[in-house]
Amino acid sequence: MELPIGDRVYAAERIMKKRVRRLANAQVVLSSTAEDGEIEVRISEVTVPPPAEEEPGELEDHVEEEVGKLTEGEESQEGEDSQDEEPVAQLPELELAEPKDREEPVTG
Repeated sequence: MELPIGDRVYAAERIMKKRVRRLANAQVVLSSTAEDGEIEVRISEVTVPPPAEEEPGELEDHVEEEVGKLTEGEESQEGEDSQDEEPVAQLPELELAEPKDREEPVTG
């Protein structure tokens, strides 16, 4: 079956939007192996298929279940050094400085 050109463009656009959405929600890991001030980033794309019937709250439950499968066993591995995992940067919490009274610049 031959699709009219408009339908092909529409189908391609839908596919691209799905890819962009998945990329926008992708997990990003900063690597500590970069050299000379470079920043190395690894992006993991996780696809979670929605359930066939979408009842209120069903999609959220399905996503939580899929994420649970992906993170299974992570709690037990904390504190253990694993050669298979890449290090994840732990950034310190920064305290916000109180704003100082600024003098208005004199213009003349």
